[in-house]
Amino acid sequence: MNRIFIILLLSFLFYSCESDLITILDEYNPPYEIVAVPRNGGITVNFISGILASDFAGFNIYVDNFSQPTDAKLGTDGALPTVRYENHVRELFYLPAPGTYVNGTLYTIALTAYGTNDLADNGYIETKINATYTVVPRLEGTITDTSINIPATGVIANITGSNIQPAGAYKIQYFGTQSSFTNITIITNNNYATDFDSSAIPAIANGVYVLKDNTNNFVKIWIKSISGANITFDWAHRNDTHPSNSI
Repeated sequence: MNRIFIILLLSFLFYSCESDLITILDEYNPPYEIVAVPRNGGITVNFISGILASDFAGFNIYVDNFSQPTDAKLGTDGALPTVRYENHVRELFYLPAPGTYVNGTLYTIALTAYGTNDLADNGYIETKINATYTVVPRLEGTITDTSINIPATGVIANITGSNIQPAGAYKIQYFGTQSSFTNITIITNNNYATDFDSSAIPAIANGVYVLKDNTNNFVKIWIKSISGANITFDWAHRNDTHPSNSI
């Protein structure tokens, strides 16, 4: 009889411990390496995340207003989170902020991880906003031409042989070969006199270049391919009228 009682007691304790494992997390690991990427009339948020929690539901994106979670942008279903995502594998995300944004306008954004759980305070769990990021949407497009002829500015550079030769008041800076147009988004070396060069530099496939004139017009290009005298490139243009170095 005592043996049966001990077995029942151990079973009860084991069940109780198991039940304790079914609990809520009072915080998630926040997303990291967050970058606000300007687009034409839009904003994309790049970041890394991987959350191991059964109540994790996705990510909230905030633009200019940061009262959690009421100011978060609603998702396509009219509810939170802004972007529903339940994959727990760590990966690089590219999430567009819902809505349309005015080119040349400075916006401030934030990103959080979000989940719902009836046992949590207020019924939700969300990482804290401890950093915000500025971004200025700008014109962009793709062109195939024998020169860097941007609709917003005209010809700002010519292709001479295998080189890019800045034209007019524009100077150029090279940021190496990149796997995408958005890999270089923040220009820290942006002093026109010291960081940009008026000399020709090699045109390289997958190379990212930023050209700037003496009135703070920025143009970023990413060379997608070179065929004879023609180059195909993605481009983006903005005027530096705001304290943001994103392009």
